[in-house]
Amino acid sequence: MYRITQTSIQDEKIRAYSSLLQSVFPKAAYRLSPSYINWLYKENPLGSVIGFDAFFEEALVAHYVTIPVEYWIEGVKKKGVLSLNTATSPAHQGKGLFKMLAEKTYERAAELGYEFVVGVANRNSTHGLTKKLGFDLVSPLDARISYGFHGDTELLPGITCAFRSEISEVWLNWRLSNPSQDYKLKRNLIVSDTTIVGLTSVLTSTQALKAPQALSLSRLKNSYSPFNLWIGLNSFVLSRFMSFNIPMRLRPSPLNLIFKSLKSTNVHFDKREIRFDLIDFDAY
Repeated sequence: MYRITQTSIQDEKIRAYSSLLQSVFPKAAYRLSPSYINWLYKENPLGSVIGFDAFFEEALVAHYVTIPVEYWIEGVKKKGVLSLNTATSPAHQGKGLFKMLAEKTYERAAELGYEFVVGVANRNSTHGLTKKLGFDLVSPLDARISYGFHGDTELLPGITCAFRSEISEVWLNWRLSNPSQDYKLKRNLIVSDTTIVGLTSVLTSTQALKAPQALSLSRLKNSYSPFNLWIGLNSFVLSRFMSFNIPMRLRPSPLNLIFKSLKSTNVHFDKREIRFDLIDFDAY
């Protein structure tokens, strides 16, 4: 029999979550440290983590969490949650634990006044999330490589942005203090290194921020890598700069933007009206 409890931010639980995630995802173990989990679960200025855990004979065997976010949706700023870490010990997989924990998490988020869940799913998990948990598949994320030190300022002329995150200076300070990453500035791009020399991943453009955000950006070192990896949805980038689409067969795991309303009304988006960058989810 499993014991189900809400995710805790106590230090001993933080260490247990780190240990479970590292065991289930050994290739990402270097960035799933207790300090990273503490930063992600406890220090978010929008609120603490919302999730549920499963225990078997007092051992943590399954874990699922979301963190609070704010988005502008059709001109209205709304509170939601970002679907993030999920892990189930191999011996306990196939028993419906993830679905159980996710449903409890969304129920609790709705009780707290959050209006939606947004997430990024790989190709293997998208079907289960849409069929079993009621997510809508909004769009596959673009993955492109461009050259140079450019940035962007807006979407395509005549296109209204119906879905984009709210980036306050307080939130940006927190986001760029991620202990598992070293963020840099490439002229007007916020970037992080990849495993390929000369290629940096673009989190967002400083021109896309509503304010200079000087405090957040002043501590970042400069990057001079010539190539940029863009992952997300941003029609202006695709139209304004010479960039090359990465074929699906060359992507380690094609990613999809998914969305679930926690209210009775459904929301549907046009891909061209979405601004969704790497800074909005936890890929780099």
